[in-house]
Amino acid sequence: MRQKHDKTEIIQKGIQLFREKGFHNTGVDDILRACNIPSGSFYNFFKNKEGFAVQALELYNQKYLEYLDSVLDNQKLSPVKRLKKMFNQNVKEHVNNDCSLGCLLNSMTSEVAALNLKIAERAGQHYEKNAERIAMVLKEGQESGEIRKDFTPLELAFYLIDGFSGATVRMQAGKTDQPLKLFMKTAFSFLEAHRK
Repeated sequence: MRQKHDKTEIIQKGIQLFREKGFHNTGVDDILRACNIPSGSFYNFFKNKEGFAVQALELYNQKYLEYLDSVLDNQKLSPVKRLKKMFNQNVKEHVNNDCSLGCLLNSMTSEVAALNLKIAERAGQHYEKNAERIAMVLKEGQESGEIRKDFTPLELAFYLIDGFSGATVRMQAGKTDQPLKLFMKTAFSFLEAHRK
């Protein structure tokens, strides 16, 4: 009797490998060993490693959007407090992983996007979705007077995403959470500056 393999579980293990080793340093054989599956089972689900990576990004960002909703929908907290909670939880996750694992979306973009149009396009779409979700809360903050109004909510959302992404790269290089702490200090000072 043929053993059935769970596609989502395969993708989740692949995501972990990509985050630990990077796209180029993770081969299909590594994924097969981690999942204890034959190559035929992998290729039943995925055309190739690129196709696997695209689906890994899809699942990773779907889970991230669900996480954003769980934190940012909490109307008991002010918009700024919700955003701080979201980023503080991200910082905590990085610290729990010894400041060595980055965001799959960021690492895949920096490592592969310049060479692979399909992955670049998909990554760009995920950044847009994440920014749009964060922008909804920033708009609330602008309307309540908590957040400065001289930039659009979407501009501020990308400012936060890009700043945190850069901080995680420095975090990985130095194996320290100091860049993340500096991001939290400066980014929120900027958001609330003079409430222009």
